[in-house]
Parts: sequence; C-alpha cells; structure tokens
Amino acid sequence: MAKKEIKESKDNNQDIKANQTQQQKNNDNLGEQSNKSSILEPQVIGQLPFEKQKSSFWLFIFFGILIGVVFGLPYINDYIESKTAVKEDDNTNIEDQPNSESNLEDVEDVIYREIDKNTIFNVETLRFNEISKEFTDDYYLNMNVTNNANETFDFDNSNYFVELYTADKTLLERVKLTNSENIASGQTVNVKLLISENSYNNATLLTVSLKEETDYPEVELTKSLDDKKMLACTSQNNTITYYFDSNNELIEITDILNYPLETGKENEYAEAINQYTNNVASLNNIEGVSSSLAQSDYSFTVNTQIDLETVNFSKLDNKYYFAKGTLPKVVVFEMESMRYSCE
Repeated sequence: MAKKEIKESKDNNQDIKANQTQQQKNNDNLGEQSNKSSILEPQVIGQLPFEKQKSSFWLFIFFGILIGVVFGLPYINDYIESKTAVKEDDNTNIEDQPNSESNLEDVEDVIYREIDKNTIFNVETLRFNEISKEFTDDYYLNMNVTNNANETFDFDNSNYFVELYTADKTLLERVKLTNSENIASGQTVNVKLLISENSYNNATLLTVSLKEETDYPEVELTKSLDDKKMLACTSQNNTITYYFDSNNELIEITDILNYPLETGKENEYAEAINQYTNNVASLNNIEGVSSSLAQSDYSFTVNTQIDLETVNFSKLDNKYYFAKGTLPKVVVFEMESMRYSCE
C-alpha cells in the first residue's frame, strides 16, 4: 500500500515536470514569434510637429526662388538695360528734331482748342472767343480778344503766338498775335491774322501761348554785304533786309515794297499811292530814316532805309521793324510767323 502511494507521487511529479517543460517550450515559441514580428514591422522613432513641417515647406520654396533669382539675374539686368536705352534714345530723338512744337513747348502744357465761334478760353490775362476763319481779299483767322489786366495790352511788346493744327494735331503754321491797336483794360478788340491758304483749308485746332526768346531756335547767317551780315525776308511784293554787325546784332533795315497796278483795281491803286506818299513824308521827318516813292506806268515802289544807330525807334510804328541789337533768331522766328520767308 505504501509502495503504491509512493509510485503515484512519483508519477505526479513527472507530470508536473512535463507540464513545466511544455510551458517553457510554449513561452520560447512566443518569444521567437515576438522577435520576428519586431524585426518585420517598422518602428516609429519620432514624429515631426506639424508646424515644423509647414516651415520646411516654405523654406524649400524660399530657396527655390533664391536659386531662380541668382541664375536669372543676368537676364533681368539685360532686360532693364534694354528698356533704359530705349527711353534715352527717345529723349535724344525729341531733342534732335528741328523747330517744332515739341521743342518750343512742353507737350504736357499744350492745350488744343477748336476753331469755332463757340470756343472760349483764357491765356494769362487775355480772353479769346468768336474764333473763325474767313476769306475776303486774303485768308484770315478772325477772333475777339479781351484784356482782363489792369493795364493796357501792348501787342508790339508781347510775344503771343497762335499755332494752327490739323485734326490729327499736325502743325501747319505759327502766327504772331498782332494788331494795329492795343487793348485797354477791360476792353475787347477784333483781331484778324493773316494765314496761309493751307491753314485756311485744313486747320481745325489751335493753341495760344506766350513764348520767350530762349524758345527761338538759333540762326546762322550766311550772306553779307560790305562787312555786314544780312538776312532778307520776303512776302508777296515786299522784301525787308536786315543787316547785322560782327556780333550778330541788328544795326540797319531796308524795306522795299513794290505795288503793282492790277486790271480792274485802278481805284485801289490810286488810294494806295496817296497812302504811301503820306507814309513816306512822315518817315522822312524821323531822324535816321530815309524814304522815297518812285512810280512807273504799272507800279510804284517805296524804298525805306533805317539806321538803327541814330533813329528814335519808338517813333517807328511798324511790326516788321526790330530795335537795334535784335538777334537774327528773333527776326526769323517772328517774321516767319507773319507769313514771311527768310533766308
């Protein structure tokens, strides 16, 4: 009986050991599987915060732009230099142009007015209105001019110019604003300016501006007589020759007018002879002036010599005469604006 119990006890111990051995094998198998899975599966070491991801994105963009600018800088520089060169060339072309509106007046200051009786505008102290073109014995630009200043407006001592343009703003003619009588303060006079046939037919716009002598282009005199430089300005039957000294200052004037007899205008011709005979007599009363009238069968000629060294210039009431010392560029610019051609 005792032997039997001992035997059962041994058997139980063997079963326990067998179970323990089996459990150990199971545990070893699980460890091996765990190690295999840890090798095959990816491991997360750390995670970059979202804000840092965004910063990295913009940093990448920044370096991309920087690299683009560095490599593109030579091309950008060439583009800028090409544009600058074009602008400089444009300015040079404007300065090199001959006497034109762009030289005489800043383009931004040019205000074009329609040649129309309803047009009204002011320039300095003068008011212009009732503007029209007309043809009678010649071609004229007709307008009313009102003096808004407190003193009399003197045409002879002013340099206002009317410039006539086509509809596409092509300059046709420049005309000096002149009149036989001045304008008292607050008064209005009608002014008729001689214009060319071309301006009469094609001008639709005008500008009025006050110009300085510094605006006039320089003139080089190429003709001379007895050591005096000369400039001849001609319009129809009248030739006025201006003589200058070695300093290009005006010293003498010769004015020759030839008045022809036209068929059917005998009465006008007789009136003209009487008028010029009186003018010659008046001029000969002025010291420094010598004037004469000579008649032929079909015309008469008036020859007037003026020595500006001795004459009292204030007594010469003639818009085509200039004071002693006047420069050639002034004579040319203003005479050509009164429908004379000078050479």
